[in-house]
Amino acid sequence: MTSDHFNIRKQIQIKDYKHCWFIVDLVNAYQVKSIKLRTGTCATADDFNNMDNFVVGLTNYFDPSVNTSSIRGNYDLCNQYPSTVGGDGLDLTVDCLDGNKFSRFVIIQVAESKGTIWLHFAELDVYTNG
Repeated sequence: MTSDHFNIRKQIQIKDYKHCWFIVDLVNAYQVKSIKLRTGTCATADDFNNMDNFVVGLTNYFDPSVNTSSIRGNYDLCNQYPSTVGGDGLDLTVDCLDGNKFSRFVIIQVAESKGTIWLHFAELDVYTNG
């Protein structure tokens, strides 16, 4: 099998009350093996803390016309980042629990325990078997 790598480079900062998430459409379904998220430049340490234990989800269906504030729980869990996030330009890797599952969409979402916060990162890499 070949390995595919998708890269999104853009400083992302989203504030949404309790439902912060970001979704990437890979256009086709792939076996997502892992993701690497690079932290961005932030004004305060609190911005990094907001990303602690972020969740990576996978799904084959996403309709932006549906009420997307209820996205949590409507995707399969790839995995959750296991610890705190503490600085600029860090590469945070999350390996999927089931790297054999085919998925078209990759979701990054703040941990449910975070409440009202910012979702903030600079770069996202998705690693698959293509």
